[in-house]
Amino acid sequence: MANQQRSPVGYRPFKTDPILEDSLLSVPRNDGGEFERRVAAGFQRAGLQFGERADRAAQTLGELEGKRDAIEGAPGAEEEFRPTRRDSIRGRAYDKAGTQIYLEQLDQTMINEQKAAYEKYGQSPEKLKDALNALRDDHMSKHVFEEIAPEYKLAFESRATKLYEASKKAAAARARAAAARAAAASRAQYLEAQKENMIDLQRQAMNMGADPDGESAINDQLDLIRTDLQAAAASGRITQKQAEKLSEGAALTVARGTIQAKFDAAETADEKAAFAEDLKKAWLADDEKLGIYRNMPFEDIEKVSAGLQRDAEQLRLAEKQENQARASELEDLIADDVASMGATGQGVDLEESGLTPENVERYLGPEVAREWQETRSDAGRFYDVTAAMPSESALDIAERLESLRPEPGAAGFVRQQQTYEAAREHAKALLEERAVDPLGQAERAGMVKLAPIDLSEPDALVSSIAGRQSQRRQVERAYGQAVPFFRPGEQERLSSALLQNPAAIAGFSQMLVNTLGPQAIPVLSELSDAAPVVAHTAGMAQATGDMSVAADVAEALQFRRDKVYTVKMPDQATQTQAALAEVGPAFLGSPRLQTAVLQTANILFEKAANEQGFDPADVDEPGTPANEAYLKALDRAAGGRRIGGRDLGGFAEVNGQKIIVPPDLEKSAPQDLLDNLTELQLEALPPIQTGDFDIPIRRLRNAQLVGVGDGLYRMALGDPLSDDPQYLVTPEGDAWVLDIRQLADIEARTVTTIERTSRNRSTRQTVILPSASEAGDQPPASQPLAPAAARRARRDDR
Repeated sequence: MANQQRSPVGYRPFKTDPILEDSLLSVPRNDGGEFERRVAAGFQRAGLQFGERADRAAQTLGELEGKRDAIEGAPGAEEEFRPTRRDSIRGRAYDKAGTQIYLEQLDQTMINEQKAAYEKYGQSPEKLKDALNALRDDHMSKHVFEEIAPEYKLAFESRATKLYEASKKAAAARARAAAARAAAASRAQYLEAQKENMIDLQRQAMNMGADPDGESAINDQLDLIRTDLQAAAASGRITQKQAEKLSEGAALTVARGTIQAKFDAAETADEKAAFAEDLKKAWLADDEKLGIYRNMPFEDIEKVSAGLQRDAEQLRLAEKQENQARASELEDLIADDVASMGATGQGVDLEESGLTPENVERYLGPEVAREWQETRSDAGRFYDVTAAMPSESALDIAERLESLRPEPGAAGFVRQQQTYEAAREHAKALLEERAVDPLGQAERAGMVKLAPIDLSEPDALVSSIAGRQSQRRQVERAYGQAVPFFRPGEQERLSSALLQNPAAIAGFSQMLVNTLGPQAIPVLSELSDAAPVVAHTAGMAQATGDMSVAADVAEALQFRRDKVYTVKMPDQATQTQAALAEVGPAFLGSPRLQTAVLQTANILFEKAANEQGFDPADVDEPGTPANEAYLKALDRAAGGRRIGGRDLGGFAEVNGQKIIVPPDLEKSAPQDLLDNLTELQLEALPPIQTGDFDIPIRRLRNAQLVGVGDGLYRMALGDPLSDDPQYLVTPEGDAWVLDIRQLADIEARTVTTIERTSRNRSTRQTVILPSASEAGDQPPASQPLAPAAARRARRDDR
C-alpha cells in the first residue's frame, strides 16, 4: 500500500576487480600506462552514463508510483498517502510526487469543507470560527503529515481568516439593514399613525369647528400633536423636516376643517356663499379664526374661498334641482291621489308618500296646496256618485245623474257643476263601453265571472254555453238591455279554434242548438262575421234539425287540414261567378248570407270533387258533372233538402228570378203564394203606400222578391238590379217587407163558402179565419169577418 516501506530498485554495484587479470598483462608497456588509463577512463565514462540512466529511471519510476499512490490514497481514503522518507533517488522522487498530488487534493478538500462550513454557519461569525477551528484540528490530526503541515496550516488559516471576516462583515451588514428596516418600519408606523391622527383631527375640526368651545379643544389637540412631532424628530424616529411638514399639515387640517365646519353650518346656499366671500375679508383683517391661513399668502385663502363658493353654487343648483324634482314628484303624487280617489275612493298614503299639505305648500306653493285639497274632495264626491254605475242600468244611471245636478245659485255651484259634468262624461263613456262590451263591463264590476267557451269535450262545451247564457241573462236583467253572447274578439278566437279542430264544428253546432234552442239564432248571428260557415251550418241545423251539412263541412275541413284532399280546386272567384250566374240577385239584400252560403257551398263542392273524381275546373261549364255538383252543393248550403218526396228550402225561381226559400217551405210555395195572392189576403198584410194610384194586384203577383232575412223579402215592381227597382214602402216610408211564412199562414186560413139563396141562386164568400192566437176574440169560424160585398173574390185577371 501507499504507506508500506518499499525497497529501492537496486542495481548490482559496480565490481571493483580488474576486468583483465594481471597475467594477461605480462608484456610490459613503454607508454607509461596510458593505454590502461584510457581503458579505465572509457569504462568510467560508461559507468557514469549507465548510472545516470539508472538514476533517471529510478526517479521516473518513483514519480509515477508516488502520483499513483497519492491519487489512490487521497484525503479521506481508507489508507491515505504518506511519504516513505527513503533516502534514495526513487524514494525521494516517490515522496515528492505523491506529496505534491496529495497536497493538491487536500487543498481542494479544505476549500470545499470550509465553503460548506461557511454556508452552514456563515450567518454567525463565532459559530463559523469554531467550525473552522474544528475542521482545521480534524484535518491536522487525520490528513496532514509532517512534511506538509506548515504549508497546509498557513493556507487553512489564511482562507479561514477571510471567511471569518466575510461572515463578520455580512453579519454587520445584516444588522445595519435590520436596524434600517426597523427604523423605517417605526417611521412608517409613526407616519401612518400621524395620518390617522390627521384624519381624526380633520373629523373633529369639521364636527366641532363651528362651535367656539369645540374650536378651542381642537387647537389644544393641535398643540399636542406638534409636541409629539418634535419629540419624534428629537429621538430620530422621523426627520426634523418631516416633523415640520407634518406640523404644518396638521395646522392646515385644523384650519380647513374649522372653515369647512363653519361653511357646512350655514343653512342655505346663499349663507354659505357669503361665508366663503368673508374669508378674504378675514385675511385682510388678520382674523384669528383663519388659523394658519393668517400666515399664508392671500392667494391660498383666495383659493379656499373660491372653492367654497363653487361648493355653495353647486349646493344652490342642487337645491334648485332637488326642489324641482320634489315638486315634480309631488305633482305626480297629486295626480295619482286625485285619480285614485276618483276611481277607488281611496287616495295614496299621504304619510308614506310624503304627500302632506306642508310639503305641497313648501314645494308647490299655497295656491296649489289649496287647489289639491279641493280637487281631492271633488274626486271623492265623484267616486261616491259613479262607483255603482258599472252595475246599474242606463235608466238608474240617468236618475243618479239627475239627482246630482246642482241647484242654480246654490253655494259651491261651480265645483258641483264641474263634478256633475265629470260624472256625466264618465257615464257617457261607461255606456259607450257597455254598448261594445257589456259582459266585460259587468265582469269588471264584479257582477259575473266569465269563463271562455270550452271546446275540449262535449260536457265542458254544454256547461260553458249554458253558463254563458245564464250570465248573459243576468247582465241583461241588471242593465235592462240586450246583451251579446260573445265578448269582443271571442268570435274570432272561437272561429280560429274551430278551424284548428274542424271535427269540433259539428259538435259545437249541435251542442249550441240543443242547449239554447231558438235562442241560438242571435248567438249565431253574432258569430256569422267571424265564422260564417260555422254560424250558417249551425243555423240551418237549428231551423231544420238536420246536422248533415254541418257534419259534411266539418269532415271536409278536417280532411283539408290533414291534406287528405289532394284535388286542385278552382279559385274562389271562379266558383263565385258560377254561383251568381245561377242565383242572380238572390243575395242582393243579404250580403252576409251570400258569404256564408258561398263558403259553405265551396267546402261541400270540394268534398264532392275529392270523393266523386270529377274535374272541378269545369264548375262554370253548364251540364258538366262539376257544374251539377256545385249547384247541388249551393242548394244544400242554402238549406235545400228533400224529405218524403218534397223539395224544401234552397233556391227556387219566382217570377223568373232565384230566391232562397225558407227551409220549412217547399220550393214551389213562394211562387204559388204570389200566384194566388188576393186583395183580401193583401189587406191582411201590412199596409203598402200606394200614393194617388192603386197598385193592381196583377203587378204585385209579378213582383220580384229580394231576400232580406229568413223568409223575408222586399218586393220590387221593377228590376231590382236596375237604377229604378221600385221597391214597395210602408205609409211611414220604410221598406215594405213580405213575410212569406205570414202569407202562407194567411193563405192557409183563407176559405171560400157558397150560400144558396132563393130561386136556386148562390153567393160565394171568401173569408180569412182567425189565427189560433186570435180565436178567443173573434166570432165563430162559420161567420164572415166582413160584409160579403167587401170580401167578394175577384176574378183572376192574370
